[in-house]
Amino acid sequence: MAALLKGLQGMPSGSSLILAGISRQRDDLIQTAETHLVRYTDADEAHVVASQKVKVRDDGHPAARDFVTEMHAALQVQLGPNNTALLDFGAAPRKARRKLTPDERKAAADKARQTRERNHTMGRKQKKALAQQEEGKTPPPPKA
Repeated sequence: MAALLKGLQGMPSGSSLILAGISRQRDDLIQTAETHLVRYTDADEAHVVASQKVKVRDDGHPAARDFVTEMHAALQVQLGPNNTALLDFGAAPRKARRKLTPDERKAAADKARQTRERNHTMGRKQKKALAQQEEGKTPPPPKA
């Protein structure tokens, strides 16, 4: 478009061209070309500005994310982690933990038992029974 405008400006004054069967004067063609060129240059400039603003936003994103995280933490301390007023600040209140079903509780206990066996660790009662054995006392029988 810029090259077309430059060519039109180089034409002799008072000359005309026929476009779509209509004779148009050089000055009218220059004005139309400038109008179209402005649309493109404005869009290009807006794109450059938008790209710069996106870069500024992206550069500041870690600081903004940290600010939001710190604000949510401070609000939870101030208002309480379960307070519904946190929603006014864009933070979700902490949900109550779902109660495990009997099968899930049994599975968790079995998994913990297997982990203790694998790691050769003992619970509080087993340690107490072992300490009593070393002192010469007989520990009470374990409860089933």
